[in-house]
Amino acid sequence: MLISILSYMGIASLYTKYFKIKFTHSLPTSLSLIIVFLYISAMIGALSLATYFLYILGIASLFIYAYLDRKELTLYLRQYLLEITVLLSVILIYAFYTKDAYFSSWDDFSHWGVFSKELLLSSAIETKTMPTSILLSHAHYPRGPAIYH
Repeated sequence: MLISILSYMGIASLYTKYFKIKFTHSLPTSLSLIIVFLYISAMIGALSLATYFLYILGIASLFIYAYLDRKELTLYLRQYLLEITVLLSVILIYAFYTKDAYFSSWDDFSHWGVFSKELLLSSAIETKTMPTSILLSHAHYPRGPAIYH
């Protein structure tokens, strides 16, 4: 989970530098581009490859940004240290709290969790061998929103 957030911040900083816009404006735009890229990758059956590519690109961008703009990064870290600490603490607490979670009943977590798991395992939006494409109760649900997970 932490790798995903660091990668997202790296891609947002790359987007900020390339288009010369504020970091806060690049966050929703870069997230939208990431989702579109992952959706297209899932349609062609390359979701796993695209995910690893985004992880590497994002973390590399974050380290390059941290190295090249050390003064600006130090200023931001001092200015937003409390917010960063609280955010990372909440993420770590949530990760430890849910590390042993499993699908136990019919709710949003278990419903969309199955689709997300199948996306990761098959690296495609839908194939004929997916259990959710065989079950009649799942046949008409769109698979695309599971990419948000």
